[in-house]
Amino acid sequence: MESLREQGKIAIDKDIIDFMKYGEEEKNHEDSLIELRENYTYGVDLEVKDEEQLNKIEKLCIEFIDVTKDIVYEGD
Repeated sequence: MESLREQGKIAIDKDIIDFMKYGEEEKNHEDSLIELRENYTYGVDLEVKDEEQLNKIEKLCIEFIDVTKDIVYEGD
């Protein structure tokens, strides 16, 4: 996604790409979608403690789905 964005082939916000990546940096690592999924799938937490973070995740996922639909249906 990042490469296609840099080539101008897709229009996607950098925040969405960063959120979807599994970064090596500690901050990106903690906030990545993959890390959050793993924590709630394999961890012992039963509820989300940070509702603001949950709202951010929901907003980014909705944006990502909308961008994906635009890319897929671009030729129609």
